[in-house]
Amino acid sequence: MLKGLLVSSIVLLSASLQAQFSMDFESGDRGVEQANCWQFGAVGYVNNSEKISGTTSARSNSMSNTSLNSSWIKTPWMIWNAGTVSFDARLINTTGDTKFIAVRFIPFDDADANDEGVYTDIEYQYDFVAIVTSRPRFFTSIESLSFPVPAGVQNGQPWKMMVSFAGTGGNNRCVTDNYVFPATYWADPSDGCRPIPLVGIADADGDGVDDADDQFPNDPNLAYETFYPADKNTFGTLAFEDMWPYMGDYDFNDLVVDYRLAVRANAQNKVQNAQMKFYVRAVGAEMTHGFGVEFNGIAPNTITSVTGYVLTDGIVSLSANGTESGQSNAVIIPFDNVENVINRTGGYFYNTQSGSNPGISDTVVIDIAFTGSLSTANFLAMDFNPFLIRNQVRGMEIHLPDLPPTNLANQSVLGTSSDDSGAGRYYKTSNNLPWALNIPAHFDYPKEQVDILDAYEDFAEWAQSAGQLAPDWYLEGSNGRVDVNIY
Repeated sequence: MLKGLLVSSIVLLSASLQAQFSMDFESGDRGVEQANCWQFGAVGYVNNSEKISGTTSARSNSMSNTSLNSSWIKTPWMIWNAGTVSFDARLINTTGDTKFIAVRFIPFDDADANDEGVYTDIEYQYDFVAIVTSRPRFFTSIESLSFPVPAGVQNGQPWKMMVSFAGTGGNNRCVTDNYVFPATYWADPSDGCRPIPLVGIADADGDGVDDADDQFPNDPNLAYETFYPADKNTFGTLAFEDMWPYMGDYDFNDLVVDYRLAVRANAQNKVQNAQMKFYVRAVGAEMTHGFGVEFNGIAPNTITSVTGYVLTDGIVSLSANGTESGQSNAVIIPFDNVENVINRTGGYFYNTQSGSNPGISDTVVIDIAFTGSLSTANFLAMDFNPFLIRNQVRGMEIHLPDLPPTNLANQSVLGTSSDDSGAGRYYKTSNNLPWALNIPAHFDYPKEQVDILDAYEDFAEWAQSAGQLAPDWYLEGSNGRVDVNIY
């Protein structure tokens, strides 16, 4: 999993002088937005049939009060440019007398306890249309609304925008989504959401992030970079045993792949691209394997393109964006035949037998471009789910313990062996021994046909305790490490 293992430097401070800032509520968690300085008054989130688009929309309280302070959304502080504000809205039932949306702007006032000056008059109002029969009936279709930023707000000073939902009679609520603002985010979550100082910031690319905090100070589309499993100089190791659901020789060298993932986000902490690097260190197998990665919880349509994969043997079908077709989560296949990315120097096995000449691997570099709708926090919360494709049979997947197979796996194989407990337990024996390992550092794997229990005597204690005991079992110098049995 990325969550909990990743050393990250996510910064909530957000800005962009792309002259556009947006909100789509796709975090699904109002607390995430509040941490980024949004404010809500009697407005919640919905992820059912009432939503407008995506997975989540915002929903007002009942619009039966004419007060503009009854149900509302306030943006963070922003520097506003000339342009048009746009968003979508609709009512979710038809009763009532009057229903309207009103927009006002709030200037910064350092002397006020809430930093808010005197609100402007209503700058924009939308009255929902009623069809009058025996009593008022309102349209419930989605309305695309827009209005120009008032000239007085375009003064280079920070302003909030407040959207109020009001009316009389009936239990109507308003659902709203897809806000686009011609503005630059200018709030500082680390300073109680006060505006960023207007002077003293060195910002070469004009994205609103101080050069001292900007990992891409000359690129207005990027600001932050995060690495998994640790930092840019650290590669983790994935090691597979290919005889699942049977134990085999249990030497965990049938496929050994070093990996590193880099995730890059813009000033709003929206993921722009990611890069995965893979290097095959060992192939101690009689079969020819492929290799894939599933991003559990990440939809394929959040990705615009995938490049760099080595697919030659026709066992994988791709969608137009380069992800594997037929998958509910984003699945990327770096290679379908390991022989096409390694360079053998002789011998039946590759880098698993002492005394043989070591081979080298090509580095497979996968570049992934995202739509910009996915937040860094949501990306880092997903499960990183690598898997081996055994002997190029697409349905035969071997995953890390407790991580599920993809949609294209042969589900009938699960639980078919006495060594595999099945019943919702994925890829581990009844006493928790796995068929795949994800080590967040360089891992020295066992020699050919040497059981990992003979190379690392504390491995069983670690696995059977679900990682609670002997967590350093693989480290050089650990008491249970038997160097003579390690390649």
